[in-house]
Amino acid sequence: MNRIDLKLIKNGTEEEFVLKSCIVESILITSKDINTLVEEGDFLHHSLPDGIVEKYLVDEVISNTNEPPHYEIYVSKLN
Repeated sequence: MNRIDLKLIKNGTEEEFVLKSCIVESILITSKDINTLVEEGDFLHHSLPDGIVEKYLVDEVISNTNEPPHYEIYVSKLN
């Protein structure tokens, strides 16, 4: 599977970051970028090649420290 970068928008402050090396599935997004803090209530945006932006609300974040370390981010799709 191809890994992509997503836009991370922090809840409350609306600060924007890039969450790197992600795989987007239905309700689960995994990322090897454990240096970027992701929290429940944050938003993730996935820009598709046709210009559409899929928007997700972060419901739960599991920080997996096994090799290789990664996030398991459970989301709700907003659009």
